[in-house]
Amino acid sequence: LVVATNFPPHTGGVEKYTLDFFSVLGQEYRNLDISILSLQTAKAPKRERIGVLNVVRVPCFGSDINPFFSPKKVQGALEDMDFSSFDLVITQCRYYLFTGYMVFTARRKGMPVLHIEHNAGYMLHKNPLITLIARLYDVFIGRKVLSKATSIVAISESVKKFLKENFKIT
Repeated sequence: LVVATNFPPHTGGVEKYTLDFFSVLGQEYRNLDISILSLQTAKAPKRERIGVLNVVRVPCFGSDINPFFSPKKVQGALEDMDFSSFDLVITQCRYYLFTGYMVFTARRKGMPVLHIEHNAGYMLHKNPLITLIARLYDVFIGRKVLSKATSIVAISESVKKFLKENFKIT
């Protein structure tokens, strides 16, 4: 199960990476059953198949940039997907609420979590208060997300350096 806070049709670098990388993985290894669990942004359908990927989206509210979700709706989607049948949960981007929720959910159920980190810095916003809140979230919750993951992959040397210097991840 691949967790993606946002997924196409929502556009962005992580969304493109997720679609491209896991599509190629599923094409190369046809025995893999890859499902994407995402939040339903950009008026996307609740369920669809994109190539080899089964996509399930959980209704959310707020902005498409950083949407909020109901844990009850996430749990309903996980039951519909037979969450316990997955061998691995893959998460991305430590500072999304959805990532944290899914890491804690998977670990509570004893499932391994592979976390892919894309970000080589703390989130910045034009509003200094939002930047401060995001930094506090990252220092406390983001750190927990990383510590709960079974394995962590940094997508670049700069991400690896940031994780090592700021979160003591080697």
